[in-house]
Amino acid sequence: MSSSGRFRHAAMIARFTFASLAMGAVIGACGSGDGVYELDIDEDGSESAWGLTEASGLAITQVAMYQGVKAVLMENGAPGAGSVQIIAGRDALMRVFIAADPNFNNEPIVGRLYIDGVKDPIEVKGPAPVLPVESDLLSTLNFQIPGALITPTFSYRVELLQPRGQSKGTNPAARYPAQATAPVGVTNVGTQLRITIVPFRYNGDGSGRLPDTSEATIQGYKDYFYGMYPTPLVEITVREPVDYSGDVSPNGFGWDKILGYLGQVRSQDQAPFDVYYYGIFAPANSIGQFCGGGCVAGLGNIGGPGDAYSRAAVGLGFENDSVASWETAVHEIGHTHGRFHSPCGGAQGTDPGYPYSGGKIGVWGYSLPKQQLFAPEAKDVMGYCYPIWISDFTYNALADRVKAVNELTMMRKITPPEKLNLTYERATIDGEGNLEFLPSLPLEMPPEANPMVVQIKTDDEDQQAEAHFYPYDHLPGGVILWPQAKKPSMSVAFEWNGQVKTFVRQ
Repeated sequence: MSSSGRFRHAAMIARFTFASLAMGAVIGACGSGDGVYELDIDEDGSESAWGLTEASGLAITQVAMYQGVKAVLMENGAPGAGSVQIIAGRDALMRVFIAADPNFNNEPIVGRLYIDGVKDPIEVKGPAPVLPVESDLLSTLNFQIPGALITPTFSYRVELLQPRGQSKGTNPAARYPAQATAPVGVTNVGTQLRITIVPFRYNGDGSGRLPDTSEATIQGYKDYFYGMYPTPLVEITVREPVDYSGDVSPNGFGWDKILGYLGQVRSQDQAPFDVYYYGIFAPANSIGQFCGGGCVAGLGNIGGPGDAYSRAAVGLGFENDSVASWETAVHEIGHTHGRFHSPCGGAQGTDPGYPYSGGKIGVWGYSLPKQQLFAPEAKDVMGYCYPIWISDFTYNALADRVKAVNELTMMRKITPPEKLNLTYERATIDGEGNLEFLPSLPLEMPPEANPMVVQIKTDDEDQQAEAHFYPYDHLPGGVILWPQAKKPSMSVAFEWNGQVKTFVRQ
């Protein structure tokens, strides 16, 4: 490093060491290769009197923020036109893409990220990465931003600096914006996503087999949810196991019953309004034994933000294939957030608004826990194809749902609703309209999803009632709930696919 024109008395040398790291482990890194460079620092720790100024020969061409998917904040000097929501309180990676002209002298630089309202900038030092490649984290200037700094009023400025003795004069292209800071629209979705893992002790084959709930496996669930879901925090708790004696088969038989039982457990636990219950179980010794010829891997209901009943789903939890368990969990809880399938792998019930063919994620993705990029060709988590990540379409939709649930939860805390504690009767219905009664259960608040009319007959009266239908995400049919009359219904009748169906309780 040249030191011409620099006074070096009364100064000490600050040495900054950097090393080439594997992709995904370079937050705060700048450039690639191995080496050491020197920058004069006064004995009191401040920069020397000659100071730093804009780096010559460099231009900031793009600034992007990654909290799960890429959000372009600036492109070629203009604010980005993307629609990805930036989430308040959530950690982020900011990548700065840099181009060099012939005047650049290849000296190391200092990159600074100023955040409005924060006293000290975030700073990285090293060789200037001037050949940016989307797939290579080492090819950009990277800033790790703690979630606490991303507030609803977040604004920023980025500067590329070098010692004045190496600069050839002012260079407005080495900073963005030119003055003050650039505002960023930020969404406040609330503080957290709360999930309770419910292990089932599976007795359908007499084994009493429990799913994997080891510390490493539960951390994996947390990393997968935090990586893809737009929330500042993921809180996962593990409930005491519950016994289940029903049979669950790969072809879908019994899945509706175990899901219905989980709904009963959630109701009996008097789970908080915003908590999602996810039941895991191992119906065989291994996933290969259970799914060798193909299988259903999970099931949930689809409801609205006010439908606490629909905040329950079940999935496989085998010890020897934790990745499949984690992927199933984020998919199923996605359904309980109101998401339909993305169009890949023959998934039924696809979202007609999904914007990318083949269920691709369409934009660059990024896992905060793994510090790993995902190319736009990866597949959306709500489809049936691999490898998976999350699209900006699904990410934004989840942000809207997380926000809605958290806002409703806060409203309930400020003005608690009247707890009606009504008892609701339930029945599971398949795609052919065949119905089977499930145990009734109390609900704090009436259900909201898909209203329909049912005729119920008790042993002393007939009456009409408003029911609500919750479709299954991976099987035809769903669950129907209606308020229990003074006595349990002996039969129920309703219109299904244009025909009136009547079912008598056995």
